[in-house]
Amino acid sequence: MSDIAASHIIRLTGVLIENGKLLVLEQAIGDREWYLPGGKLECGETIKQGIVREIREETGLNVKFDRVISISDTDFLNPAALNILISVRRVSGETCIPDREQESTPIKNVIFIPIDHIEQYGFSHCFGEACKNNFQGVEFYSGLDTYFDLLRK
Repeated sequence: MSDIAASHIIRLTGVLIENGKLLVLEQAIGDREWYLPGGKLECGETIKQGIVREIREETGLNVKFDRVISISDTDFLNPAALNILISVRRVSGETCIPDREQESTPIKNVIFIPIDHIEQYGFSHCFGEACKNNFQGVEFYSGLDTYFDLLRK
C-alpha cells in the first residue's frame, strides 16, 4: 500500500460511565480544561482497537468496545476530521495520569465526575441528559461537533 496524504483523520472519543459518573481528562486545550478520552485512529487499526488503545494510553484503564453512539464532523481544517463517539465498558485497571512524553498537551488528571455536575466541567446540559439516558434518542449523525461532547445547545 502506498503512502497517501490524508485529507481527513478519524478521531475516536470514548464515553465510560460507571455508577452515575463520567470518565474525563483534565487537559488544557484552548479555552477548555476537561475532555473525554480519545484520539486519532492509527493506520492499520480497527475502530475497536483504536478506542481501546487510546483509553488505555490516556487513563490506564483496560476497556472493551460497547457501541458507536454517534458520528459527527469537526471544524478542524487541514486535515478535516470525523469524530466517532463510542461507549466503552471497563474490563480492568485503575485510573492513572499517563507518563507520555510524546503527548503534545499533557494530561493533568483523570477522574470520574458525577453526571449531575457535568456542566461545571464545560460539558453541555444536553450531553449530561444524554449520558443519564444512555444516549437513547441521540441522532446517529449529529452534524458539526466542535468539542466532541455532542448535543451542545
